[in-house]
Parts: sequence; C-alpha cells; structure tokens
Amino acid sequence: MAEEKIEIGSHCLISWNVGIADSDFHPLEPAQRLIDAQALAPYFKDRPSRPKLKTAPVKIADNVWIGMNATILKGVSIGENSVVAAGSVVSKSVP
Repeated sequence: MAEEKIEIGSHCLISWNVGIADSDFHPLEPAQRLIDAQALAPYFKDRPSRPKLKTAPVKIADNVWIGMNATILKGVSIGENSVVAAGSVVSKSVP
C-alpha cells in the first residue's frame, strides 16, 4: 500500500499475497495511535485529523521476481535481476 511512492520497474513478476509498503500504516507512539484510531473510526464524533505517517519510497528495479507471501518494507530498493524468495521480509535494500 502506498502512502507516498512505490515504483516498480519493467518485466517484474510479483506473485500473490505480496505486501509492499512505503509507510508503517500507523504511528508507533501510543498517544498518536489513539488519535489515529479515532480519526479512522466512522462512528467517532468530531474525529481528529489523521497524524502524518512516516514514509520512505520503495523502488523495485527491472526484471525482479518476488515470490508469494513476501513483504517489502518502506525505504527498500531492490536491484535489477534480483529474486526475493517466497515468504521473505525485506527490510534492507538488495543490490
């Protein structure tokens, strides 16, 4: 899911149930998580604005294969012709 930017190159093969995220989806601080929950709750009267999420773009280069159930986290770059194994969690860039 993209809050800011996810870039996918040409001729990539991305299998099913792959997660690619450029943010943490919610704040990490407890007080901010409460505000976020209130902002997203449809029944909450006078909902506050959602806190700004910390994002970092994801870049997947050309000819990358990503196996099923892999997760690509924010700020990661995956280099050309790379293979990400099924079930992997990629938290650091891959050359």
